[in-house]
Amino acid sequence: MAKRFRTPRFACFIAFESSKRIHYNSDVKLSSVHPALFAVADSSGTASIWNILRDVEVPVVSEKISKKSLNKVRWSADGRSVITGDADGKSFIYEVPADVSIPAGP
Repeated sequence: MAKRFRTPRFACFIAFESSKRIHYNSDVKLSSVHPALFAVADSSGTASIWNILRDVEVPVVSEKISKKSLNKVRWSADGRSVITGDADGKSFIYEVPADVSIPAGP
């Protein structure tokens, strides 16, 4: 006799949290060229870039961009810059340092 177990389709295996602040993440986007890199826009007006191969507890880049909540974040096609927008309708474009944005070769 075989038993069937129901498991949830999606389970959290790692959580990315900053212990210094409690804010909502408004948007998260994976890099268009780097498989371990993602950008986060949050309700405090901060944009962060995380590299899960370097550290899962601290973003590699984090910048307070606006006094208002950031709503969206997008990567450029070449993965070298991000654009984000705040609750006032302002857009901000930032260049991501090459040592962060480009994956290391074999």
